[in-house]
Amino acid sequence: MVVVMIVPGVHRVEMALRAAAGLVLHLHRGMRNFIFMFQEMQDAVE
Repeated sequence: MVVVMIVPGVHRVEMALRAAAGLVLHLHRGMRNFIFMFQEMQDAVE
């Protein structure tokens, strides 16, 4: 019974890690685009 209880927990943790990794990658990509846009805006102002 203990093993049956632990396995779903491990699977849930793995899914959470995968979701977190995907979110971090998505945010990283978004930040890079944001910084790029910000630099272009600064160039336009100058």
